[in-house]
This record gives sequence, structure tokens and C-alpha cells, in this order.
Amino acid sequence: MVLGRIAAHACAIAGYVAVALVFNWPLPVRLGTHFTGSIGGDTGVYVWNLWLFRHEIVAHGRVPLFTGEIFALSPPVDLSLHNYTLFADLLAFPLIPVLGVPVTFNVIYLGLVVLSAWTMFLLARAVIGRDGEAWLAGLLFACSPFFAARSTAHFSLVAAAPLPVFLLLLIRAEQRWDARYAIGAGLTAAWAAMCDPYYGVFCVLLAAAYVTAKFVHVHMLDGAAPPVILRRAVDALLLFIVAVIVTILATGGTDVRLFRATIRLRTLYTPVLLLTLLTLARVWIVWPSRFAIDPMPRARVALRFVLTAGLACVLPLGPTLYALSHRLRDGGVLHHRILWRSSPRGMDLLALFSPNPSHKWFGDPWRDWLTSLPGGYEENAASLTVVGILAVALAVFRYRFRPPPTIVGLLAFFGLIALGPFIRVAGFNTYIPTPWLLLRYVPIISATRMPGRYAVVVMMLFSLLFGLALAHIANQWRWRRVLLALVGVALAAELAPLPRRLYSAAMPEIYRMIASDPRDIRVLELPFGIRDGEWSEGDYTAAAQFYQTVHEKALIGGYLSRVSDAEVRRQHALPTISRLMRLSEGRSDDPLPADEIQRRADRFLRLSRLGYVIMDARRTPPKLRRFAIDMFRLSKIAESDGRELYAVPGLAPGVKE
Repeated sequence: MVLGRIAAHACAIAGYVAVALVFNWPLPVRLGTHFTGSIGGDTGVYVWNLWLFRHEIVAHGRVPLFTGEIFALSPPVDLSLHNYTLFADLLAFPLIPVLGVPVTFNVIYLGLVVLSAWTMFLLARAVIGRDGEAWLAGLLFACSPFFAARSTAHFSLVAAAPLPVFLLLLIRAEQRWDARYAIGAGLTAAWAAMCDPYYGVFCVLLAAAYVTAKFVHVHMLDGAAPPVILRRAVDALLLFIVAVIVTILATGGTDVRLFRATIRLRTLYTPVLLLTLLTLARVWIVWPSRFAIDPMPRARVALRFVLTAGLACVLPLGPTLYALSHRLRDGGVLHHRILWRSSPRGMDLLALFSPNPSHKWFGDPWRDWLTSLPGGYEENAASLTVVGILAVALAVFRYRFRPPPTIVGLLAFFGLIALGPFIRVAGFNTYIPTPWLLLRYVPIISATRMPGRYAVVVMMLFSLLFGLALAHIANQWRWRRVLLALVGVALAAELAPLPRRLYSAAMPEIYRMIASDPRDIRVLELPFGIRDGEWSEGDYTAAAQFYQTVHEKALIGGYLSRVSDAEVRRQHALPTISRLMRLSEGRSDDPLPADEIQRRADRFLRLSRLGYVIMDARRTPPKLRRFAIDMFRLSKIAESDGRELYAVPGLAPGVKE
């Protein structure tokens, strides 16, 4: 029995390894020279994460949650609100000296694909009880269009392995209370947060939704009819709101005089919200129901689970929480102001039901459409796949498959959240609100500002539903293996993003020249700027931090997922920094007397210990080039791959600017 289980898992993992290698071809033969995303985008920062974590420990002997390797003119910045990928960083620690940074990054990426597939296999196998169907569920989850798109930019989202494990522990704990399951769930939630902070929050919301689904039940009320006057009042209000909506659509917006007041009718947000609430009220009138909570003994078990899991989660996250407290004292925020109408939108409903947009044969039209949406392709791809949808539909309508209510309820709940505050279909805003309209204001949950990323939970639940549907169909087929083989071939054919588009990881030779300099100096890349996940000032590219993994000199400027307001103020307090950012944006600069420019230059050089300036010849504005050369008395010493290397006269640190 034990050997059989080990063999099943070994075969499953071997199959997923083969799929990961084939689906990412030709990356396996270019591990040291290419990535699945551009180093100038988020991929460059994710590679930098692996290097920085090890560098802070080995080179500086510091806790790797603070760094002075970027924003080098400020005190060390904390990384608690940066998407630091701590789990991947830990995996990379022993590998980097052996494999190098690029190869380590790619090996971990491929390993995370396999790990996510296998943990989904664990969940599906526990629920379905079949290896074949569970293996296909793992394939659908880990190789879904959601992850294929995110692997081009959001490397951390590929590390979704904790989510199936967390749901499996919830199921086990609900079936039989055992403190081990609670501790495991807490540790898994911490693991999820170390993969991507969003995933830690997803675990919290998943647990809350699961407990609600298990302990809160809706019962129909027999023979309880609300008063007729209530029904008529709701009907009258519905007709009134419909009339308001028709008026706005017909006129494009108008003003209505009511007594002495003027009512401005401009958008459909409020009318459709009221229409939705009144429609729900009318449904309740037709089918009156009440909510009931399970008896207290089970509620006490749930409370013990939450407390035990919470403690187990907080302990391993202690260092990160300490760094977070430092960030909050420094003016950091989990997110910027949340606006009711113009905050980030979620997935388009049509995107969930489209074919795989990354497929070479039929994906281009869908990919072009998704790319045109706000957030681009990487934030909008979330296809459930045609094969997956057809399999579930066939099981339901042809073979009378009845999915578990809990799975369906969770799928509907997280699906609505993934659609954002208002449902959009093919780019058209229906103005119909979803639960995210309110949940985005809940503390902690509000930190997940991009609701479309909840599609990963949708994909996990749908993959489980897909496996259950296949098992149901197979029970009524004589040739189960033939069915699974046919579905597997069709699914693999739709999922395969072949050939994968790869991006160069080439390292210009000038950075190796800087690495050979033994001095403790800093580097300035032009154009210059500061950047975080929501905004940027100047013109900064993450490629600068990727190149830092070779030259290992501190950078002036930087890119983090979240940059505190206090850090922005510290940067702007340096006149030269502000001037460099303005010129990097192509803005005009106030002329200064030559002696003032020279005085500021001398102070800046003493403060910064600036040793080299690198200019991207294609992106550096002429005014910025002239200003930097004159101000810092630069001497060009090398050029490679469109980048120019300038030396700066060495000065010891001195007075502040």
C-alpha cells in the first residue's frame, strides 16, 4: 500500500517534470542566457530578489529584510511590502554559488511549476480518489493560461503550490478535528505569504469562505409570504430605477428638478447598484429564506482551529512583521487610496471563457484583445480553457453530474471577486457590482489591490471541479483509460504555449568591468528614477537591478513593489536627485549659474561615493546626457550593447548635499 502510494506520487511528479520541460521549450537548453520575461520589467526584479537575499546575508551579515543596495543615499530600506519571494529566495541560497543567478532563477521557476502541479494532484486525489483524473487536474492548474501569462512578468504568482495544500488541510480539519491540521494550515498560510503576499491573504479569505459555507446554511421558509404591500413597494422601486437607467442611456446624462433640488443623473454606477440590491430583495420575497448557523460545539472547534492556525502562521512571519512595523512607522501603506469607481478593475468575464490566449495556432486574437485591456496581457489572461469547460458541461448536462455545493459556492464567490468591483463583459461595463465592491475596503484584504489575481483561486477550484467531472463521466464509460487519454491529449494540445517566447539575459561587458573594481563605490544608471508597483518618477528600468547581480555595487535609485512616502521625500530632498528625475522624464530644467552647479556636484559626489555612470544611449535624453557629463566631469571609458560607461573622479564621503 505504502509503496503503491509512493509510486503514484513519483509517476505524477515525473509526468509534471516532463510537461514543465516541454511546455517551456526551448528554455531548458537556454537556462543561463534567457528568461520567460523581460529583464526590463518585473522579471528583472524577481531575479534580483534571489541575489539580494543571499548577498545581504553573505556579504554584509545582515537580516535580509533590509537593504542599502538600492536607494543608496538613504538609510537601508525595508523589504516587508516588497514582493520579495522569500520561499524562492531560500531555495536559491545554496544554488546560486553552484549554478549562478540566471540558471538558478530558471531552475526554480521550472521547479515551482512542478510543485504547483503536484500539490494540486494531492488535493484532487484526496477529494476524487482517482490518480488519473487527479493528475489531469494538476496539469490544468499548473499549466493554465493564468500561469503561462504570469510567468512572463509576475514570477511570484507561479509559486501557487501552498493554495491546494491549504484547501486540503481545511477539508481534513472539517472532516476530523486535529490540531495538526490547524498547525499545518497556519504554516501553509505563512508559506503562501512567503511565495507572494497576495497568496497569504487568499488563504485567509479562503478559510473564511470555507468556514462560512460549512457552518452557515440557507433554509427555505415554508408558507411564509411577506406582506403584499412590501412586494408592491419593491416592484415600484424597481420600475423607478429602471426608468432612471433608461433615461441616462437615452440622454447620455441629464439633470432632474425635484422640488427645489437638482438631481444630476450622469452615470449608471449608483442606479445599477440599487437595481441589483432591489433585485436580490425581490428574489428573497419570492423565495423567502433564513440563515442558520450550526450548533456551538462545531463553532468552538472552528474557533480553536482559527486561533491555532493564526499562531502557527504568525511565528514564521515574525521577522517580516517586524520589518513591516518599521515600514509603517516610516510612512509606508499597504495600498494607496481606494476609489469607488476608478480603482483597479478585475478580469473581464469573457476572458474566463476564452480559448488559451498563449496558444500559437488560435491565441493571437484573444491575446491582442487582452493586451489592449488595462493592465495588459499579464493581468487579464485567465482562461478556464475550452477543454475544461466542455468536460464539466458534458458531465453536468449529459451525465447528470452534480458538483459538491461547497466547491460550486466557493468557485462562484471567488469568481465574482476576480471580476473586480463591477462586472465587465467583452470590455463593456455592466455596472453590476460584485462582493469586491465592499471587500476591497476590509483591512488586510484591501492589500490585494488587483482583484484579477484571485483568478488563481478560481483556477484551483475549477481544476478540482474538472477532475470530479472526469471521474463522474469515467464511472459511466467502459473504457476509462481511453477517455482520460483523449481528454489529456486535448488538454495538453490547448495548454501548450509552444514555442515559448524567451527574452535575453545577456550581460553587457561594462558591468563585468565595474565588478572588477574593488572600491566601495556606487553606480548611477541613466535615465534615472524611482519606481514602485503603482507609480514611478523619472524613468527607471528593472534591468539596472538585474545587472547589479553581477557588478554588486550599490545603486542610486531603485524599484520596489511598495516605496514609502517618507522614502520619496528623502529622495526629493536631494536637489541633484530631483533634477536627474526631471531630466529623465524629458522635462525642462531651471538653469543654474556655473558655480552653483559645480558646488552641488562636489557635494553630491562626496555624499554619494559615485564611481560610475551608465547611460542607455537609446533612452537617455540629450539634456540629461549633457547635464550629467558636465556636472560630474564624466569620462567615457567603454561602450557595449548600446550602453556607455563613464568614470567619475573618486571622492571620499563628506558633507551632505
